[in-house]
Amino acid sequence: MTHNATLTRRSIRKFKDVKLSDALLTEILKAGFAAPTAKNTQLWEFIIVDDMKILNAFKEVHRFSIPLINAGLGILVCGDTSKEDHDGYWIGDCAAAIQNMLIHIEELKLGACWIGVYPNEERMAMLEKALALPEHIKPMGFIAVGHPDEQKGPSERYNPEKIHRNGFGKR
Repeated sequence: MTHNATLTRRSIRKFKDVKLSDALLTEILKAGFAAPTAKNTQLWEFIIVDDMKILNAFKEVHRFSIPLINAGLGILVCGDTSKEDHDGYWIGDCAAAIQNMLIHIEELKLGACWIGVYPNEERMAMLEKALALPEHIKPMGFIAVGHPDEQKGPSERYNPEKIHRNGFGKR
């Protein structure tokens, strides 16, 4: 079986103390920009956060954000609600960008962990203030990314009990 990053990708929470190169960061961001969006609005904004004061402050409002501290780098994916045709589409668009980046990070043999931000108002408010986000830019999720200091094998999550055909509960 060939390597398939969508099936081998795992959340990595421990990272080596090695700075991620700008070239690798650009490759990851390109994957985010390649994600599909509703009506091709491309309403995402990506904020690179490597200021440890900000990452440590975020830890105070998100107890599971330690991977950001360990990596020393996060990509905050935000949505520009002023570009939406329909309320709430920014959430799916940003999630698609995050997933694209996570898969590409796996392909690059790096490690990453998705750290949830939206819809937690305390987390959102902290980042809006710390990063001086305009009112129409909404933080959706952080990606901790770096050189992994742990290895995890693929996780078998396929579950036919969650598959329905032509209606819920129909097999």
